[in-house]
Amino acid sequence: MKFQTILCCLGLVSLVACAEQEKTCVVPKPFKLVDKAKTIPTDTIIHTDRLSVQLVNFWAAWCGPCRQELPFLEKIHTDKKATVTLINVGDKKEMAEKILSELNIKLLKTRLASSDILSDFSLAGLPASLVFTDKHVYLGIGRLKDEKAIEDWLGCLGQSQ
Repeated sequence: MKFQTILCCLGLVSLVACAEQEKTCVVPKPFKLVDKAKTIPTDTIIHTDRLSVQLVNFWAAWCGPCRQELPFLEKIHTDKKATVTLINVGDKKEMAEKILSELNIKLLKTRLASSDILSDFSLAGLPASLVFTDKHVYLGIGRLKDEKAIEDWLGCLGQSQ
């Protein structure tokens, strides 16, 4: 069964997803294949580096697990496993930038969004990550713990595109 998934990235990306998973890429926890369309508002995301795998991470300053995974997300981006976009939920710009600075996050910038974005995506909590390929969309709720498995998976997804 095929369905349309749209990632509005200033009108630059349109993705078609299907319900079958990549046959050779083992999906690590906490990710699961999403079986419904998602739309990200155009004013929320800007991708400057266009890899075939896009990871969008929702985080907040008060969220300890969010802060723990930020250095890993920068590594994913630096190693070109995926283009990573951070979306800070509910904080002021100064607070979000302070957290990134304290964690020595230099390459990733964050976009700001109100907490309404959580209900827009039916996200049950933070941190949350969406991974987009040209065929599939995956959702992970909770901290990205198994870094090696996630890196291997993202690398596999990038090679299978």
